[in-house]
Amino acid sequence: MNLSATKLPVDRFLRTLYLGDRGIDSVHLDLRDNTVVVTVNLLSRIRSPDGRWDFYSAEDIVGARLVFTGVTAFSMDPPGLLPDDFIYSISAVPLDANRWRFVIEVGSANAGMTNEVTISVDGADAHLEDPRVPGVPIRE
Repeated sequence: MNLSATKLPVDRFLRTLYLGDRGIDSVHLDLRDNTVVVTVNLLSRIRSPDGRWDFYSAEDIVGARLVFTGVTAFSMDPPGLLPDDFIYSISAVPLDANRWRFVIEVGSANAGMTNEVTISVDGADAHLEDPRVPGVPIRE
């Protein structure tokens, strides 16, 4: 589903997501539909004009799903570590006119040590879903 024509450009949309002190619950690869779904324990939106979160919680989504579509590549680096700690950042870099590289930086806590894991997804688009209304993309 391409929402780019009527909604925020994907890179600007991702900047409206507050993920600080939030964690990844799961990463699901759907190879038949070429999608990657990253479930986040809690997601807030950034709605202030200056781009700060300011503890805004009116649009919080518990168990929010970040859905990446048209996926052609997926990787986690370094391999072997689980992305099971706080999310540091999410961004989108254009690869060409129709594809993006989505990058999620997240911690990995293992035996008292914290490392950083980079999740990279090359795909066509991304949107948010609320598990209370599955299948309905959010992209404003």
